[in-house]
Formats: sequence, structure tokens, C-alpha cells
Amino acid sequence: MEFNPLEYPKPDLASSQKENSVPENWREVLEDKMFYAHENAVPLVILQKPEDQLTEAEKKLWEKASIRVKTLAEYQALQAMLLRKQEHIDDDIAHENAHANKAESLGMNFHGYKVIVGYRRNGLSKEYFYLNSVEISTPNEWSAENDADAFKQVLLAPDENGASVSSGLDHKMLDKLNRGESL
Repeated sequence: MEFNPLEYPKPDLASSQKENSVPENWREVLEDKMFYAHENAVPLVILQKPEDQLTEAEKKLWEKASIRVKTLAEYQALQAMLLRKQEHIDDDIAHENAHANKAESLGMNFHGYKVIVGYRRNGLSKEYFYLNSVEISTPNEWSAENDADAFKQVLLAPDENGASVSSGLDHKMLDKLNRGESL
């Protein structure tokens, strides 16, 4: 049975996502994004480096390996097209949507969903994996203290909502904020 993102059950959405539409040529658009990101997948050794230690070339590689979508429907379609198990798709959607809903409830700006394609070597082949996130920002007029507090709340949102246990990346970012560092 062919996946149709418009027929996928929709969780509680952030209000900026209520339209939840996908382009008419959604499959072609996502396939192009997926192909480009896989061609530029980030090696695990680079993904494990602290962000402040990345070279400019490594930062550009991160960007090339990123697949960005605006709506939850596109994110759901992308997850299915990556041929992931349904239980993982459901968990990731609930997890990232908890971040998005919390961000919007706090007055933050929601920009969409992002999946970074990474790989680890497995003999002579590559074993791909995917890092999911939401792209959010705070309004320019917010203070650094308000920014940090809002990001902490957003990072904890999946745990509070029972969506799924937060990722190691969420906890690393939370630790950084607790030390008074910016993201």
C-alpha cells in the first residue's frame, strides 16, 4: 500500500502547523532532498564533535546532510520514505511534535522539522542513521535568560508529555544550558 501523508493520523499540532499541507509533488520533492542528504551524509566521527569544535567545512557538510520540511505531514512522509519502522516513526513524531508545541506555547518561532543524515562505516559500506529535530528560534526582543529558560522547557517537553524519552542530544543541549552556555 502506498503511503499518503494526507491520510496519516494527525497528532495534536502546534497552531502554526494546523494547515498541515504538503505540496502536490511532495514525493518528488522529498526524494530529491533525501538523495542529496544521503550523498552528503555526515560521518559519525564528525557528528560526535562538539559544535564549537567543528570546522567551517564540517558545518557546511551538516547543512548539506540536512533534510528540512515545514509541516508535520511532510515530516511524516519523510519518516516513512526513510523506510523506518512504524513504531519509531510514531515515537519520533510524538517526540518532535512535543518540542514544537511547547515552543509555540512559549511564544517561540517554529520553522519546521529537520533530519540530519549520518553514517557509520560497516566494512566497505555505509550504515545510515537519522537525527531528528525541530527548528525553532526565540523572538529578537527576548533576553538571553528568557532564551535559555524557553529552550530548557522545550527540551524537556517530550518527557513531560510522555511522548518518548528525550534523546542524548536533548540532554547534551540541556546540560550546556544549565552550565550557562548558549546553544
